[in-house]
Amino acid sequence: MRKMLIITNSTPIQPRIYKLSQIFKEMKIDLTYLVWDCENDQNKFLSDNIIYHSKKIGYGHPIKKALDSKNMIIKARQIIKEKEIDSIYAFNIDSAIVMAFSCLNKKDLFTIYDAADLPVMGKHFIDKGLRFFDRMISEKANVIFLGSRYFTSYYKNYKSKTIVIENRVTKNYKKNLYYSDVNARKKQVNKLIISFIGIVRYKDILINLFKATHKLPVLINIYGGGMDKVYLENFCKENNYVHVKFWGWYNNTDLEKIYFESDLIWSVYPAKGLNEELAISNKYFESIYYERPCVFDLRSKVGELAVKKDVGFIVDGYDVESIKRFFEQLLKEKDKLKNMRENCLENIEYFEDYYKLIEDRLF
Repeated sequence: MRKMLIITNSTPIQPRIYKLSQIFKEMKIDLTYLVWDCENDQNKFLSDNIIYHSKKIGYGHPIKKALDSKNMIIKARQIIKEKEIDSIYAFNIDSAIVMAFSCLNKKDLFTIYDAADLPVMGKHFIDKGLRFFDRMISEKANVIFLGSRYFTSYYKNYKSKTIVIENRVTKNYKKNLYYSDVNARKKQVNKLIISFIGIVRYKDILINLFKATHKLPVLINIYGGGMDKVYLENFCKENNYVHVKFWGWYNNTDLEKIYFESDLIWSVYPAKGLNEELAISNKYFESIYYERPCVFDLRSKVGELAVKKDVGFIVDGYDVESIKRFFEQLLKEKDKLKNMRENCLENIEYFEDYYKLIEDRLF
């Protein structure tokens, strides 16, 4: 049996990695996880095959993480030796750097670099360094997974190594369960229900959403936490934006209910950087699966794709008046959402469809 070390750059472990893990397990690969725990909260996620490197440096601090990387490399080398690892999967550039330095003088190791996001942060001196490591890792990796079909041009020099593996939903997702409380709540609210799901950030765009909708028959649910959550809660209190509700972090088991309680999913992020412009978020695939259309930034490729397939909308997240006009028009065209949900049924893509593609390219 092959033995793989999975190196991931955050905790909890990304859903994308769990999806890939299921494929690896079906390929009879024994898995060990090395998790870079930057919040020192590993006790919440203990497991026999999960090994943590814990350092309370917080997420979003690339310099601190770079300085701590030597400790991750030491731990990775130890695991490779003790568990007789013969293959390594690394999630995103920071984990891939650990992988690269853990594999020095070990040419027999099979390496997978998962570029789920492009190595771009929008800071010149950091991006220059990331690009250097990205080229070095891409040259040496046996296989490169790409998190978006639009990343192929970025990795055109390594075309023979790349496989597009997007964040599609899995076939074991629950769907079409009947929630009496959902129908009751919608009947009681009698408003268009918009949900934001995930890390609460990019506060300027969310504030524009709040401002644009505060006099409309709209309810906004914010599911998740993050750097901007407290700021936005205080902003809503100060401005008496009672149409905005903050629900905090959710369990994955609640995801279906959250989607079914929603009419529309807000997934507008600033497409000012290359990664934001080219990435395809899991919300795109989830919203299609649950037949709850997404709203994307008009500058993003995923927004362009959603409009082309007629499964989502685009707006200018920096223009309050255009956001307001969008929702006013949507509230008038009541059949628009219904028709779009029917289009969603024709565009569902499953993660399991990648199984054969991955199996053919590994080892």
